[in-house]
Amino acid sequence: MNRSLRYVVVGSVAAVLLAMSAAAAATGQNQPAEHIATQYLARFGEGYRAQVDPQRRLIFITALDEEHFKQTAAMLAVYADIQRKSLFSGRLPWDVALVLPTIEDYATLGRAKNVSGFYNPAHRALVSVDRGRVLIHEFTHALHHADQASADQQHPIWIAEGLATLFECSEIRTEAVIPQVDQRLVVLQRAIEAKVTIPLADLLKLDQEAFARQWELAYAQSRYVMLYLYQQNKLSRWYETYKSLYRVDTSGRQALEKVLSVRLRRLEEDWQSWVRTLRLPWGELGSPQGRLGVKVRNDRRGARVVGLVEGQAAEAAELIRAGDIIEEFNGRSIRNTASLMAAIRTAGAGRTVTIKLIRSGRHLTIRQTLGGDS
Repeated sequence: MNRSLRYVVVGSVAAVLLAMSAAAAATGQNQPAEHIATQYLARFGEGYRAQVDPQRRLIFITALDEEHFKQTAAMLAVYADIQRKSLFSGRLPWDVALVLPTIEDYATLGRAKNVSGFYNPAHRALVSVDRGRVLIHEFTHALHHADQASADQQHPIWIAEGLATLFECSEIRTEAVIPQVDQRLVVLQRAIEAKVTIPLADLLKLDQEAFARQWELAYAQSRYVMLYLYQQNKLSRWYETYKSLYRVDTSGRQALEKVLSVRLRRLEEDWQSWVRTLRLPWGELGSPQGRLGVKVRNDRRGARVVGLVEGQAAEAAELIRAGDIIEEFNGRSIRNTASLMAAIRTAGAGRTVTIKLIRSGRHLTIRQTLGGDS
């Protein structure tokens, strides 16, 4: 059973990185999870609480309300259990801290503005204001990091980011995690048509600096190599084969050729042909994108509307007001502004969608027709 800890009102959020260092040291000394959690709470202060999942070795430090925290913790528990059985072998060898701060507190950490979460392997700590794709992406890094350590291996960046990006856009069920085609496909298909992809032989050898220089394409290619393996039901087999061959080939090339029974050059041709057949789930790439016309900011309950765009759909319909919090859009849970914008764009222009709102503490449901590109 999960155990809850009391609030500890000490210190400030600005010192959270110091708490990470102290907690990491405590973890290395096999200190109780409650002791590690207390050190985090001492740095975050009032409004935060800790909860420990001893079965999975997860320590949550959260500012979320009870309902949203339960949803998030349950999602990660299911995800961790599935990945432990299907891909990353065994139980976590150490406790992982998952910090879910407020937007305001996250801003004090000095991370890049366009990054809403990160995993720090040195501290075995994940910090995220996103509770969707970014959280799953970084949590995959945490699970993969532990699996590498258990095998005494350090996998190249294309594998680490390929797995993280593969599962960030997926359907999590009780028995399986099913990756979906995502927006990175657009980048990859355009690169294939323009003949400017990174040759797979080079991609497998990229170090972090080279990967970062061409990050958009490198992420897309890494993800869709993993999806190619997954859709042939060979991802787990490839990963196990890769780990078994690690001492003779750290790049992953031999494992790819062995599992797919084809040389890398032919594999690349087959893979590119397969990529060309893929389509985004909401239709053709050139279909008009939806537009709602709201100005929003992150809220721990979803996306808070701070204004309406003159002349666009929301203002015309007069159904959405400044101050409303959008918590669900056409059946998709909204965790932040990024997830709302993605849901609006992919819904398509002219469609009428169902939006669930919180207004002055009351839950409302409206039907709103989206605009399109003008």
